[in-house]
Amino acid sequence: MTAAFLLGSAISEAAARGFAESPEYQAISLDRKAGANTLSLLMQGLG
Repeated sequence: MTAAFLLGSAISEAAARGFAESPEYQAISLDRKAGANTLSLLMQGLG
């Protein structure tokens, strides 16, 4: 099993959710969802 981490930042929770739930991202995320087991976390207060 391989582990990878991606740390990013967004202007706001609304901006992060807007990106993740957008039709454009949902369309390109189909391949990722089909080929990987992932866990996504939205965290507040790290910056």
